[in-house]
Amino acid sequence: MKKIILVLLMFFVVPSAQAGTIWCSGEINNITLYSSGALYIQGSWTATPSATLLCNTQDEEWGGIDAVVCLQWYGLAKTAFENSQSVVVKYITDSYTCSDLPTFGDSLVPNYFAVAQ
Repeated sequence: MKKIILVLLMFFVVPSAQAGTIWCSGEINNITLYSSGALYIQGSWTATPSATLLCNTQDEEWGGIDAVVCLQWYGLAKTAFENSQSVVVKYITDSYTCSDLPTFGDSLVPNYFAVAQ
């Protein structure tokens, strides 16, 4: 019985590991919207000229981002690109920095997208 109580206490007392947060900011160098609905951006914060998948306007399976939200993000990204404004993209990760984010099909799911002042 003492072992069961000890194991139960470990689940409630031992803090769980939480992923870190990175905020990538800069200008968008390129926007690509494929016929599949995949929205890619190339941010100035990346070390390589590779594109990062932001969301999909037709497929809510990728990252769970609603298609309506993705279309709004596309509008924000397009406006920022056309006006040379900075954007901010938030990712939850302990494994990457803004300069070495995975790209294309390996992209992380963003948690937040905004146009900065």
